[in-house]
Amino acid sequence: MRALRAPDAPNLRFGSPLLPALHFSMTDHLTKISRSLTSSDIAHDFYHDCIHIALPNNFGTLEVKAWPEGDDSIGLLEGDFHTHSDVLAKDLGTEPHEAIGSLIQKVLSREYFLIEEREPGKPPRKLIEPSLEQYLKYLPDGADYEIKNEM
Repeated sequence: MRALRAPDAPNLRFGSPLLPALHFSMTDHLTKISRSLTSSDIAHDFYHDCIHIALPNNFGTLEVKAWPEGDDSIGLLEGDFHTHSDVLAKDLGTEPHEAIGSLIQKVLSREYFLIEEREPGKPPRKLIEPSLEQYLKYLPDGADYEIKNEM
């Protein structure tokens, strides 16, 4: 039995003519995000194929990573927060490239909470939560928390 292959199917490997197009698309996505952050006066840095945004009070770094498939991920490097710009955009009612700036604005205005959770015998967890009320419903017994973006 032999494998069937469509005659125009791309062979994605180094040296493929499609890789520059994928790289351009990733770079274009990050460039749109960077422009949106810049227009909102949000400091950020490029790091390889990512954008890093330092959160207030040394809470950690938010990383926006573009993937070759066209998706992205947004995660707290030192914590337990993870999402994607299209998911965040739906939640916030924005375009995907504007969603990260909206998230940061909500953190800075305390609409979203930077939470450090401590549970006996476990390392601290860092989370970004849109609702303190919802978060408290799932706070483990014996755990306490501190809001790190309080004024």
